[in-house]
Amino acid sequence: QEYSRMPNEKQGKIKSDAATGDAAKVEDVKAVFGTNENDNLKTEPDTEYGAVPDSNERKGFQVSCLSHCQGPIQGFLRPGAWLPGCRNIRYHRQIWSISDCTAAETIRKVQDTLQFFQKGGDGDSGEGLLEREKLVISPVNENNCSIKVYCYTKVAEWLDVVEVFCEDTSSPEAKSTKVFIRSFSSGFVPTSFPLAPLFSCILFWLPFAGHDAKLGKFTNNYRVNQIKRHMQKSTSISVLKKTEGCSCC
Repeated sequence: QEYSRMPNEKQGKIKSDAATGDAAKVEDVKAVFGTNENDNLKTEPDTEYGAVPDSNERKGFQVSCLSHCQGPIQGFLRPGAWLPGCRNIRYHRQIWSISDCTAAETIRKVQDTLQFFQKGGDGDSGEGLLEREKLVISPVNENNCSIKVYCYTKVAEWLDVVEVFCEDTSSPEAKSTKVFIRSFSSGFVPTSFPLAPLFSCILFWLPFAGHDAKLGKFTNNYRVNQIKRHMQKSTSISVLKKTEGCSCC
């Protein structure tokens, strides 16, 4: 009974020593390894199948405690997207068609893409946008195949939000999915500022632009297209429609 509880490699060692008639070594091995199944539990982290690190594991990409508290509130209220017309310079939405994938498979690919950028992309070169942001990715909603990611700027922690929803359009003959993806600026006040959601609601009418000076592009357009470009390396994507917001890039 004690022998059956041992891991295979330990059993192999005992078998080898028993085959050579060295009973003393068998007892020594048992004494060292122990015979209780709880004596030698693995304590090293499983890096091969471990969880994807959160954004705060990247040096210099920790989201402040204040933003952790205020970000989801401002992302839910989203006063920066309240006013039609003004919001167009800080809001972008696309609809994609993806073949040979169900909605569940597609949302996992989106999640993999977001986690790729969360870990620094191709080497943290800083040439893109998502690699330079602090990303906090919400779990996949299995019920409606959706995912949300909070994108904080590195210093002031202005918050943009990306939301992705997948609709399964598969037929008996082929798999296909329609993807609705949008990115928008949540509000005028950075979430690192005390009472940011309140002040962003008060100042919702201000016509601020979501623009990145380094890229020279509108951030929400660029962010959606950056996700699409990475997914297109392994997935066929057709853009069905670009709606609401700037479509200049």
